[in-house]
Amino acid sequence: MLHGYIFDRVSVLLRDMHFENTRQANDEGPEKGVRVELRLREPQDWRGSEFAAQRVVLDQPVWRADIFVAVGSPPDSFDRTHYHSRFEGLEPVSREWSDELTQQPFEWLRDELGDLTGVLERAGVADDGISEADGAELRRAAPEIAARAREVFGQVQAGELTSEVNRPFV
Repeated sequence: MLHGYIFDRVSVLLRDMHFENTRQANDEGPEKGVRVELRLREPQDWRGSEFAAQRVVLDQPVWRADIFVAVGSPPDSFDRTHYHSRFEGLEPVSREWSDELTQQPFEWLRDELGDLTGVLERAGVADDGISEADGAELRRAAPEIAARAREVFGQVQAGELTSEVNRPFV
């Protein structure tokens, strides 16, 4: 299941993931866990009457955290847990590692999402049109998002969520 937290100009998506091949030169085998992605919400032209349903487009990726473990590793090892501080177009930059992320991934996630300005700066994304209200709302929601990520991660590790292998994030 894809979970979404949608604010005025930003959104956070999360879902269970299972990869048999990471398609990277240093592929170390299958991994699974939860992916959390920050995206920009694209402004859309108004359609129809004041009561008409409106289009919501969450397209431009900004930042990603993958709380993964190698298949067969202890769930609390977080041995494949990494993040991508920015994207080049639609492609994430190379994996980045953090001791804090590996040691306390859900607390790290909460803190990162609570600092929207810092995440945008590190991603090289201009905050044009992103209001302080977005940052405040995301900061308030960050504990809930981190808790949901922990729940989904636990369900993946317990075999309760059996996602399609190599399924696209969307």
